[in-house]
Amino acid sequence: MSEIAQPVVELRNAVFPLKSNLPQDNLTDLSPLKALIGDAHIVAIGEATHGTKEFMLMRHRLLKFLIEEMGFSHLALEASWDQCSRINTYIQAGEGDPQTLVKELYWVYRTQEFVEVITWLRQYNEQHSNIISFFGLDMQSFSLASEAVKAYVASFLPQELSEVEASLALLSRLPLRIKLSPQEKRSCRSCLQKLYTRLSEDESQFGDALSSRALVHVRQSLRILMQAECVFSGEDSSARDRFMATNLASILDEAGPETKIIVWAHNEHIGNAEYRLPNTTFRSMGSYLREWYQTDYRAIALSFYQGTCYAIEGNDALARSSLLVAHRVLPPPEQSYEYLFNQVGPARWLLDFQQVDPAGAAARWLEGPRLFRFIGALYREDQPQIFFCQASLRREFDGAIFLRDTSAVQTLVLHARRTDQDDQGQNVLSPYPTNLDFTTKLVGWELTGSKQAYEVGIEQEYIYLRSKEAGDTKGCTLAQSFLAHYYRRKRLRFSALVQAEGIVGGAQIWLRVGNHKHSLCFMRRPAPPLQGSCAWTAYEIIKDIQEESTNITIGFFLCGTGQFRFKQARLEIIE
Repeated sequence: MSEIAQPVVELRNAVFPLKSNLPQDNLTDLSPLKALIGDAHIVAIGEATHGTKEFMLMRHRLLKFLIEEMGFSHLALEASWDQCSRINTYIQAGEGDPQTLVKELYWVYRTQEFVEVITWLRQYNEQHSNIISFFGLDMQSFSLASEAVKAYVASFLPQELSEVEASLALLSRLPLRIKLSPQEKRSCRSCLQKLYTRLSEDESQFGDALSSRALVHVRQSLRILMQAECVFSGEDSSARDRFMATNLASILDEAGPETKIIVWAHNEHIGNAEYRLPNTTFRSMGSYLREWYQTDYRAIALSFYQGTCYAIEGNDALARSSLLVAHRVLPPPEQSYEYLFNQVGPARWLLDFQQVDPAGAAARWLEGPRLFRFIGALYREDQPQIFFCQASLRREFDGAIFLRDTSAVQTLVLHARRTDQDDQGQNVLSPYPTNLDFTTKLVGWELTGSKQAYEVGIEQEYIYLRSKEAGDTKGCTLAQSFLAHYYRRKRLRFSALVQAEGIVGGAQIWLRVGNHKHSLCFMRRPAPPLQGSCAWTAYEIIKDIQEESTNITIGFFLCGTGQFRFKQARLEIIE
């Protein structure tokens, strides 16, 4: 008998199969959550990756259950506090556009799935007296907090505005990895601390000019700025998680002891864990919350077997050349929790660790430590093994949800591409066009045709296709394809400025719409094609996208000899 045979048998009897990922489906299969959570006021729901569609859908489903069935009223995210405060205004007062607000967030939440989450929260608040509040716990983005503090100082302490602006200018350099001198660090810290102390100790200075809510906002903005300075200084590896835990505690203190709050963050943040790094030990947010709140805190890990997910390609999430890519994530090694979970049977299930016999083989297996997949902001398909860590699931979490197969989120990030393939080896298309302005060079574009006879390049003001002196000049195209789903039943316009130089043959922009079986239309402009030389001229193609469409391709074509230049490519939905 294999090592995992008995744990698998025991887990098959312990897990609760989940019928659906979809938040709009019946929620009765989530009823085991009531026993798992009990009377806890803080429930953290994790994720093994930041860019998985099914995780976002399942979290949305859990959110609905916890709000509708268990009386939770607050949602806090591993996202920037100041940006989330705008979303809170939207879900409570209807101010703003959900898609625009989501696009202000870090790429992790810049998805269509998350737009649907905050849209549902707004609809819920319109229909219920139990108003839901929304918060960010993170401090890695703080531009709005800086603006709030500057506005406060300009109104109430104008004599100190120049000093504060200088300190905030220093602070804004840290995320760009511009190091501050020791004197600059001391000056920045001293200014922020002095301001925070003054604000906290003497609220009477404002009279009726600043509401209590505005006062809380400014005070928290200052906290975020001080936290950001500490985190980006790199002096404390646990600072970010400790501050996220502190920010959650502040929310609970402000809201009152009966408040029930849901936390969304990566598995590595919500578990009750310490991670040993080469030169230090890193404490998770969950370890602080467990220490402070004991059994009033519950953590549920989300994991998967195989699929695709968005993550930044490479080793550096902050590099200027970093690119968001939909990666193929292959099945895990046999020494991992995920490998065992896949043997249990159902395609998706919930496990309450309290319901596992502590004397059984499954409990011993869950104690570990064993490999557990952690894909954060970064991923490298050529080194999947580095995205596992040693974990003890029963000690770090209270339960787990497992999904066998997953896919990448529907990202709203413009400069993203997909490198994954489906089970038949066909390229999986991006849901949207990418890199239309060529700011990330030719990423997302493909050169096809007589490639040996043509070259493509990028000048400061334009992109070009041109023939070489020799070779087959039958034609070459620079194009990209993407899914048609978002554009169905809409009118689409593809446009660009183009210029011709010495073309003997022809040049055009083009758009093709297809489905799984064949091409539905193929349109080119201008007609007839450009020949000879011409100045910069705007051309456009307008097409109504049919319901049966599955893919759209746009491109630039040159045949014969000469040079075809283009810029300001745009794809727009028009009325």
